[in-house]
Amino acid sequence: MGANSWRRWAGLAMVGVVLVVAVMAQSIVGWYHQYRLNHGTVRFAIRVDEKVVGSGNSYATLINAAPGDTIEYVIIATNTGTGSARTVVFGGNLAPYLTYVCGSSRLVDSNTSSAGEALPSAKTGDCAGSAIVTGGQYVDNLYPGASENLYFQVQLGKCIPPGTHALQTVGTVRSGKGDQYYNVATANVDLPTSNAFGCGASST
Repeated sequence: MGANSWRRWAGLAMVGVVLVVAVMAQSIVGWYHQYRLNHGTVRFAIRVDEKVVGSGNSYATLINAAPGDTIEYVIIATNTGTGSARTVVFGGNLAPYLTYVCGSSRLVDSNTSSAGEALPSAKTGDCAGSAIVTGGQYVDNLYPGASENLYFQVQLGKCIPPGTHALQTVGTVRSGKGDQYYNVATANVDLPTSNAFGCGASST
Protein backbone atom coordinates (compact mmCIF):
# COMPACT_ATOMS: atom_id res chain seq x y z
CA MET A 1 0.00 0.00 0.00
CA GLY A 2 1.50 3.35 -1.09
CA ALA A 3 2.03 6.40 1.07
CA ASN A 4 -0.96 8.19 -0.49
CA SER A 5 -3.21 5.23 0.28
CA TRP A 6 -2.05 5.16 3.89
CA ARG A 7 -2.70 8.86 4.26
CA ARG A 8 -6.16 8.47 2.72
CA TRP A 9 -6.94 5.56 5.04
CA ALA A 10 -5.66 7.47 8.09
CA GLY A 11 -7.77 10.50 7.14
CA LEU A 12 -10.93 8.40 6.80
CA ALA A 13 -10.20 6.69 10.11
CA MET A 14 -9.80 10.06 11.83
CA VAL A 15 -13.13 11.26 10.41
CA GLY A 16 -14.76 8.09 11.73
CA VAL A 17 -13.30 8.61 15.18
CA VAL A 18 -14.53 12.22 15.26
CA LEU A 19 -18.05 11.15 14.24
CA VAL A 20 -18.13 8.43 16.90
CA VAL A 21 -16.97 10.87 19.58
CA ALA A 22 -19.58 13.43 18.50
CA VAL A 23 -22.38 10.86 18.64
CA MET A 24 -21.22 9.65 22.05
CA ALA A 25 -21.04 13.22 23.37
CA GLN A 26 -24.56 13.94 22.13
CA SER A 27 -25.82 10.75 23.76
CA ILE A 28 -24.14 11.65 27.05
CA VAL A 29 -25.68 15.15 27.02
CA GLY A 30 -29.11 13.67 26.24
CA TRP A 31 -28.73 11.12 29.02
CA TYR A 32 -27.65 13.86 31.44
CA HIS A 33 -30.70 16.02 30.68
CA GLN A 34 -33.00 12.99 30.96
CA TYR A 35 -31.41 12.10 34.28
CA ARG A 36 -31.95 15.64 35.53
CA LEU A 37 -35.61 15.43 34.51
CA ASN A 38 -36.09 12.47 36.82
CA HIS A 39 -33.69 13.23 39.66
CA GLY A 40 -32.65 16.14 41.80
CA THR A 41 -34.62 18.91 43.43
CA VAL A 42 -36.46 21.66 41.55
CA ARG A 43 -36.44 25.14 43.08
CA PHE A 44 -37.49 28.40 41.47
CA ALA A 45 -36.36 31.92 42.17
CA ILE A 46 -39.23 34.06 40.89
CA ARG A 47 -39.53 37.82 40.50
CA VAL A 48 -42.40 39.92 39.17
CA ASP A 49 -41.58 43.38 37.79
CA GLU A 50 -43.75 45.99 36.10
CA LYS A 51 -43.68 49.39 34.42
CA VAL A 52 -46.10 51.81 32.81
CA VAL A 53 -45.69 51.50 29.04
CA GLY A 54 -44.36 54.70 27.50
CA SER A 55 -43.28 56.19 30.84
CA GLY A 56 -39.57 55.75 30.23
CA ASN A 57 -39.23 54.19 33.68
CA SER A 58 -37.41 50.95 34.45
CA TYR A 59 -39.14 47.78 35.61
CA ALA A 60 -39.77 47.63 39.38
CA THR A 61 -41.84 45.68 41.88
CA LEU A 62 -43.65 48.84 43.02
CA ILE A 63 -44.87 51.59 40.68
CA ASN A 64 -47.40 54.41 40.53
CA ALA A 65 -50.09 54.25 37.85
CA ALA A 66 -53.13 56.21 36.73
CA PRO A 67 -56.50 55.19 35.26
CA GLY A 68 -56.14 54.30 31.58
CA ASP A 69 -52.43 53.35 31.82
CA THR A 70 -51.06 50.27 30.07
CA ILE A 71 -48.81 48.29 32.42
CA GLU A 72 -46.31 45.67 31.29
CA TYR A 73 -45.41 42.85 33.64
CA VAL A 74 -42.52 40.42 33.44
CA ILE A 75 -42.41 37.17 35.39
CA ILE A 76 -38.80 36.00 35.71
CA ALA A 77 -38.23 32.40 36.80
CA THR A 78 -34.85 30.73 37.35
CA ASN A 79 -34.40 27.08 38.25
CA THR A 80 -31.97 27.23 41.18
CA GLY A 81 -32.30 23.53 42.02
CA THR A 82 -30.28 20.47 41.04
CA GLY A 83 -33.03 18.82 38.98
CA SER A 84 -34.76 19.82 35.77
CA ALA A 85 -38.33 21.10 35.88
CA ARG A 86 -40.67 19.66 33.29
CA THR A 87 -44.08 20.95 32.21
CA VAL A 88 -43.39 24.40 33.63
CA VAL A 89 -46.45 26.67 33.73
CA PHE A 90 -46.45 30.46 34.25
CA GLY A 91 -49.53 32.20 35.62
CA GLY A 92 -50.63 35.76 36.30
CA ASN A 93 -53.41 36.51 38.79
CA LEU A 94 -54.52 40.04 37.95
CA ALA A 95 -55.56 42.64 40.49
CA PRO A 96 -58.98 44.33 40.19
CA TYR A 97 -59.43 46.94 37.43
CA LEU A 98 -56.80 45.28 35.22
CA THR A 99 -57.61 43.70 31.84
CA TYR A 100 -55.21 41.62 29.74
CA VAL A 101 -54.11 43.21 26.44
CA CYS A 102 -54.75 40.69 23.68
CA GLY A 103 -51.59 39.52 21.91
CA SER A 104 -49.16 41.15 24.36
CA SER A 105 -47.58 37.98 25.81
CA ARG A 106 -44.05 37.08 24.76
CA LEU A 107 -41.44 34.65 26.05
CA VAL A 108 -37.76 35.56 26.26
CA ASP A 109 -34.92 33.17 27.05
CA SER A 110 -31.34 32.61 25.93
CA ASN A 111 -32.55 31.04 22.67
CA THR A 112 -34.75 33.92 21.54
CA SER A 113 -34.09 37.47 20.42
CA SER A 114 -34.52 40.44 22.75
CA ALA A 115 -37.98 40.97 21.27
CA GLY A 116 -38.98 37.50 22.42
CA GLU A 117 -41.33 34.87 21.04
CA ALA A 118 -44.97 35.95 20.72
CA LEU A 119 -47.35 33.47 22.35
CA PRO A 120 -50.34 32.29 20.31
CA SER A 121 -53.87 31.49 21.43
CA ALA A 122 -54.18 28.39 23.59
CA LYS A 123 -57.21 27.37 21.58
CA THR A 124 -59.28 28.66 18.69
CA GLY A 125 -61.24 31.77 19.58
CA ASP A 126 -59.11 32.72 22.57
CA CYS A 127 -57.39 36.08 22.81
CA ALA A 128 -53.75 35.56 21.73
CA GLY A 129 -51.47 34.84 24.69
CA SER A 130 -54.26 35.06 27.25
CA ALA A 131 -53.40 31.67 28.77
CA ILE A 132 -51.10 33.53 31.16
CA VAL A 133 -54.15 35.00 32.95
CA THR A 134 -56.72 32.26 32.26
CA GLY A 135 -55.15 29.11 33.64
CA GLY A 136 -51.45 29.17 32.85
CA GLN A 137 -48.96 29.39 29.99
CA TYR A 138 -46.84 26.30 29.35
CA VAL A 139 -43.14 26.81 28.60
CA ASP A 140 -40.30 24.36 27.88
CA ASN A 141 -38.47 22.34 30.50
CA LEU A 142 -36.16 24.42 32.68
CA TYR A 143 -32.78 22.82 33.35
CA PRO A 144 -30.75 23.79 36.45
CA GLY A 145 -29.57 27.38 36.09
CA ALA A 146 -31.91 28.16 33.18
CA SER A 147 -34.27 31.16 33.17
CA GLU A 148 -37.43 32.18 31.34
CA ASN A 149 -38.94 35.67 31.20
CA LEU A 150 -42.61 35.99 30.33
CA TYR A 151 -43.88 39.48 29.47
CA PHE A 152 -47.50 40.56 29.18
CA GLN A 153 -49.49 43.78 29.27
CA VAL A 154 -52.68 44.87 30.98
CA GLN A 155 -54.92 47.91 30.73
CA LEU A 156 -55.80 49.77 33.91
CA GLY A 157 -59.50 50.67 33.84
CA LYS A 158 -60.66 54.27 33.80
CA CYS A 159 -63.60 53.80 36.17
CA ILE A 160 -61.96 53.41 39.56
CA PRO A 161 -63.57 54.58 42.83
CA PRO A 162 -61.93 57.47 44.70
CA GLY A 163 -59.28 56.45 47.21
CA THR A 164 -55.84 54.90 47.34
CA HIS A 165 -55.58 51.48 45.70
CA ALA A 166 -52.63 49.07 45.96
CA LEU A 167 -53.24 46.76 43.00
CA GLN A 168 -51.31 43.55 43.57
CA THR A 169 -50.74 41.18 40.67
CA VAL A 170 -49.38 37.74 41.59
CA GLY A 171 -47.01 35.89 39.27
CA THR A 172 -46.79 32.12 39.72
CA VAL A 173 -44.57 29.36 38.36
CA ARG A 174 -45.21 25.67 38.87
CA SER A 175 -43.64 22.45 37.62
CA GLY A 176 -45.11 19.09 36.73
CA LYS A 177 -44.09 17.84 40.17
CA GLY A 178 -46.61 20.21 41.71
CA ASP A 179 -44.10 22.66 43.15
CA GLN A 180 -45.47 26.22 42.97
CA TYR A 181 -43.71 29.49 43.62
CA TYR A 182 -45.03 33.05 43.50
CA ASN A 183 -44.17 36.69 43.94
CA VAL A 184 -46.06 39.99 43.78
CA ALA A 185 -45.83 43.33 42.00
CA THR A 186 -47.87 46.31 43.21
CA ALA A 187 -49.25 49.27 41.25
CA ASN A 188 -50.38 52.16 43.43
CA VAL A 189 -53.29 54.25 42.16
CA ASP A 190 -54.11 57.35 44.19
CA LEU A 191 -57.45 59.08 43.65
CA PRO A 192 -57.91 60.77 47.02
CA THR A 193 -60.93 62.99 46.33
CA SER A 194 -62.62 62.13 43.07
CA ASN A 195 -62.14 60.13 39.94
CA ALA A 196 -60.79 62.45 37.26
CA PHE A 197 -62.71 60.52 34.63
CA GLY A 198 -66.01 61.03 36.42
CA CYS A 199 -66.68 57.32 36.83
CA GLY A 200 -68.52 55.79 39.74
CA ALA A 201 -67.66 52.62 41.60
CA SER A 202 -67.60 50.51 38.43
CA SER A 203 -64.49 48.37 37.90
CA THR A 204 -64.63 48.56 34.11
